[in-house]
Amino acid sequence: MPRLLLIALVVAWAAPAAAEGSAAPTAFTVEVTGKGPPVILIPGLGCPASVWDTTIAHLLGSREVHTITAAGFAGTASIGKPPVATVREQLAAYIRDKKLERPIVIGHSMGGFLALWLAEAEPELVGGVVVVDAGATMGGGDPAWEPVARKQRDAYLAMPRTEFEATLRKRFSAMFGDPAKHEAIIAAVTRSDQKAYAAAYWELNTIDLRPQLGKIRAPVLAIFAASASHEYHRAQLKGIARLDVVVVAKSKHFVMQDQPAEFFRALDAFLAKR
Repeated sequence: MPRLLLIALVVAWAAPAAAEGSAAPTAFTVEVTGKGPPVILIPGLGCPASVWDTTIAHLLGSREVHTITAAGFAGTASIGKPPVATVREQLAAYIRDKKLERPIVIGHSMGGFLALWLAEAEPELVGGVVVVDAGATMGGGDPAWEPVARKQRDAYLAMPRTEFEATLRKRFSAMFGDPAKHEAIIAAVTRSDQKAYAAAYWELNTIDLRPQLGKIRAPVLAIFAASASHEYHRAQLKGIARLDVVVVAKSKHFVMQDQPAEFFRALDAFLAKR
């Protein structure tokens, strides 16, 4: 769907959504499109809502889609608090405030981690989870990893701005099969606030969700790219009672961008039951 048309649809639906309920969240902004059972889309570390544009277009007409962008990412203002934990807390409040009936929460990378965290912390709120190329930890629970993560976090904080942007550009370009095709997303990531990015990196590398995964009541679909790391992340999710796994060939980290047909096939089969 053309971005201008999508923006028009967002404006049409976001205004009434914002007018209802009580205090608006500060840890993220929300774009609301469509009508139907609710779905929440959460991007990855540093990423803008636009990573989900093709998914929003695919779901248009069948679902009410709430797409978030975390504060401090992709050029948005930081709130100076731990981004991942604060989004999780405020997203639970948002679901209650908007009276969303057991939404399906779909997250990519950091967003997948966040979706799992929400589902185990607030199991009664979530109707289903779709995790896209993410696991339950990036190193949390391993004491030997903490100093490594701290060193990288501090490096992000100490980098001159130009070096930080170049580092993110190089890192995220490697996550797409055709990075030139997704230049707008990569450019948006490089506009992230350094402190917010470093803080979120630290959370993802020091929090371990595995001990509490048994609290998740909702069904979970994990969609992985067929990469060297997917078995590692897949093994992390074995504590989930109702888990389905789909592995997508010929894809890098952004599965919904690299292999949209396979991604939508798996997503549609999951949503058809809910």
